[in-house]
Amino acid sequence: MSKFIPNSFQIPNAFVDEVMFALSGNAVKAYLLVARKTTGWQKESDFISIEQFKQFTGINRDKTIYEILKELEEVGLIRTVKTAGRTTEFYLVKDLPNVENKPVAKSATSGEKRHRLQKVPPVAKSAMTPVAENATATSGEKRHPTKTNNKTNINNPPIVPPAEQVVLDYLNMALANLAEEQGERKPTGYKLTDKTKQAIGARLAEFDLCVCKRVVDYLVSKWGRDPKMVEYLRPSTIFRPTNFGEYVVGSERWDNKGRPEMRDGAWVMADGTMLKPKGSAPNPASKSTDWAKGRQIQIRNPQVAEKLRKMGMLK
Repeated sequence: MSKFIPNSFQIPNAFVDEVMFALSGNAVKAYLLVARKTTGWQKESDFISIEQFKQFTGINRDKTIYEILKELEEVGLIRTVKTAGRTTEFYLVKDLPNVENKPVAKSATSGEKRHRLQKVPPVAKSAMTPVAENATATSGEKRHPTKTNNKTNINNPPIVPPAEQVVLDYLNMALANLAEEQGERKPTGYKLTDKTKQAIGARLAEFDLCVCKRVVDYLVSKWGRDPKMVEYLRPSTIFRPTNFGEYVVGSERWDNKGRPEMRDGAWVMADGTMLKPKGSAPNPASKSTDWAKGRQIQIRNPQVAEKLRKMGMLK
């Protein structure tokens, strides 16, 4: 069976036709990995570590990885967001840069190939004047105002929102979807105030972006249909430092169980199976069970130990 179509991801024709010849072989490998991790999963961005680049490209030196990533970023093929103490976030620039399609000598180095890419300095808005019809335009003037291929200047890449805004937008989208499911009016959404940005930023310093999104999904599923709890689906509650660690653990268990839905106070799987409530296991300190019989239980508190002995739970 052919593996060419199923489980595939897209690469623009223009990348192969117009850009690839000007890149080093290692840069092409890295570009393919970024494409696979982002658009290949229908995502705008992804956190990719140096170890992942080494694993998938077969490049063993960290220095080489940094050089080829710098190459891709300089020519406008990728964008990165670096935060201290966290894995770099990569964005795939969907508007490919312009390339001077000239033959490259076989002896040319990767650096010489890279310089085939047009790197046009920024132009002030006041200088962007239209070319008169009877005027003789230069090659530079022809290359930009009259271009009809809808490619943006590589010096003006898409604006990347801060990670705090990404998380807040994700929460607003989840609340909007919840309201639509329940036939309610779409909420206006929360704004990224200084207080909200600080709260989300503090959590992002401790946990990855994907973990924060998972917590949002978990709490929306858990509280969204509870009239008493739905009002707590707000940034000040979700990203509160005293409770967030508990939400992270709970969301991980919820995710591992297949993300069940909360119905009438109980988790229900997609097939209708109801999960047993937590704490339904036998209680070792309960006199009505035989769980603790024959077991050596070490109790540090002597008063508790004496009480259990009188109940026949300890020897």
